[in-house]
Amino acid sequence: MPWVHRWRALRRAFADLGPLRPAVVYVAAASTVGMVALVLALPALAARTPTAPAIALPVVVAAIVVAIGAAVLPPAAAALGAGYCLGASPGTAAAVAGVGLGCLLAGQLARRLGAALLPALRERPRAVAVRTFTRGPAAAATLAVARLRWAAVFPFAATNLLFVVVGVPARSVLLGSWLAVVPTALLGAIAGDALRTWRERGAWPEPQACVAAAAAVLAACTLRRAARRVWRAATSPVA
Repeated sequence: MPWVHRWRALRRAFADLGPLRPAVVYVAAASTVGMVALVLALPALAARTPTAPAIALPVVVAAIVVAIGAAVLPPAAAALGAGYCLGASPGTAAAVAGVGLGCLLAGQLARRLGAALLPALRERPRAVAVRTFTRGPAAAATLAVARLRWAAVFPFAATNLLFVVVGVPARSVLLGSWLAVVPTALLGAIAGDALRTWRERGAWPEPQACVAAAAAVLAACTLRRAARRVWRAATSPVA
């Protein structure tokens, strides 16, 4: 039965994480609670967002940096909140900026809080696969980071930790994360803006917003399929 095979594969993947298992459990629990809390708090957050764009944008970016760094929100949820509070275009910009910087914060927290744990993870099969995949000059490492984000082989926050474990340069993590999150940020921000418009005025999204959302979905699906093919081709002996 397909679901039995999926369950067994999931169990094997979870066992393969080794010392990383508690972190993955935390990420799953924290992000689930964070998403529920965000959806419930959206109207209150929007009411408390400064009206001046020059102030509101940095405030939302800072909030996303903290949420991504602490792994309490996935990028799509952060973009939804940004779009709800700021609108589609500024929300997309805030989500892209905040997610990339949040990845750097997550890396710093991992280095400080998991210093004793990181050496034990370096030779785990998943870490070896990521090291193989991201090996190369800076431009190649940046593209590899983006492909890993698009492929979603690992949870987003767990990938941040793996990048620290295998020593991916911070610049490549930042640029690759910025590049990878654009479709998600655009779709999430459009959804957030549309949700607020519907709640407050009962209006449906504008046609151009629907076209942009459809383009974001198409781009995300295409990039994911392509990135997964590259991942399988590059790491099949060790993944």
